[in-house]
Formats: sequence, structure tokens, C-alpha cells
Amino acid sequence: MGGRPGADAVVCASDSLAVGALLGLADAGAAVPVIGFDNTPTAEALGFSSVEQRPEDVAEAILHLLMGPTGDVVSPRRVESGSAHALITPELVVR
Repeated sequence: MGGRPGADAVVCASDSLAVGALLGLADAGAAVPVIGFDNTPTAEALGFSSVEQRPEDVAEAILHLLMGPTGDVVSPRRVESGSAHALITPELVVR
């Protein structure tokens, strides 16, 4: 390889970008794993791994932020920087 380090994998910000990376790598004749983000049906159909943030977890976090822990009513509130957030734990779907 002439002193150039090779890539061990390519991690993409979306499954759409992963498809482009797969095409580019195939065109270059490189066998490098590609990982996408969003775990779309495209990732499943093409058989590459992808990171998934489950929509039901995102929806639950949004409702909790909007309606509070009781879920009774949407209550207006003054939001200060960093005070309203939720951490969604992603899952790597390996293919």
C-alpha cells in the first residue's frame, strides 16, 4: 500500500450516504465494511449494518418533554438552554 494506511470501516451519517459509500468502494474494488445510520429498509435490503434510534423511544421522549411525567396536558414552560433534552440509546443492527 505504499505507506498509506487503509480504512478499517466507513461510518456514515445516514443510510443514504452509506449506499453512496458502498457504490464508491465497490467501484474502487475495496472490501471495507460500511455502517449507516437510521436502519432504513434500504440497509436491510442491501445487507449493511446500521445504527437505529427506535422511533417509539423518540416519540416517548418527545411526549415526556411536552407533557411531563403525568402526560395530562401540554403545559407551556420557559425552556432554558440545556434544560429540555432526552438521550435516546441507539442500537447497532449488525448484518
